[in-house]
Amino acid sequence: MGVVYLSHEKDSVIAKGIAEGLATALEEDYFGGQQAVGVYSMPYSTTADYSSRDTLLNVVMDTDKDVIFMMEIPSVDYDKLNESGALPVHIKMHVYDAMGQVDTVRNFEGVSFLKTGSLASSAQVTGQKTSAKFLSNWASETFFFYSFDTSAWSNALDAAYGFRWHEALDIWLKLAESSTGEKRSYAAFNIATTAYILGDMDLAQRWLSIIKEKGDTEVLAMLKNKIRNRLSTVTN
Repeated sequence: MGVVYLSHEKDSVIAKGIAEGLATALEEDYFGGQQAVGVYSMPYSTTADYSSRDTLLNVVMDTDKDVIFMMEIPSVDYDKLNESGALPVHIKMHVYDAMGQVDTVRNFEGVSFLKTGSLASSAQVTGQKTSAKFLSNWASETFFFYSFDTSAWSNALDAAYGFRWHEALDIWLKLAESSTGEKRSYAAFNIATTAYILGDMDLAQRWLSIIKEKGDTEVLAMLKNKIRNRLSTVTN
């Protein structure tokens, strides 16, 4: 991930502070507090379109980051000091995920408040508050996998327990190709479950369609319902 703020001829302390605060919040949420989010400045140009996919794709190439948060120059209403001694600041953000399933730029804007005093530290606090829209929203889910007492099945299950999903998927794919009957259906179920976890609903549905069981077992019905709900959420 990388956070880019536009630098201007005028003071860029506020923009830099907001960018740093946003980066810190992203690091705490996604990387356990490790310094993994780069903060970059870009000279402001009146002719540039900072919401353009091409612009953000160039930034991806320049920074070698997969996800870019491009923040335009914040607009501070210096004549609208509120009762708590804070100034409204309008923030516009463009987010591009080069690894996302949908190749598009997502645009966000809103108003936050900047306390007067130390602008640098106050701007960082504002940046941390701005991060709320971009932080993960985790929810617990229960998944089931089938396994047998052989090295291949055990290795796949160990990989899944270690969240090495692609490694587990490769093993189950080989098992599905080499197995028949019930074991092939179980491997297909595990593949469909893994595809769901990785966010590939089309692949999950394709593997569910080859399961030859008569009727739905409880865990199969549960997985189908998860996929149906996920597709409904994406569609809406």
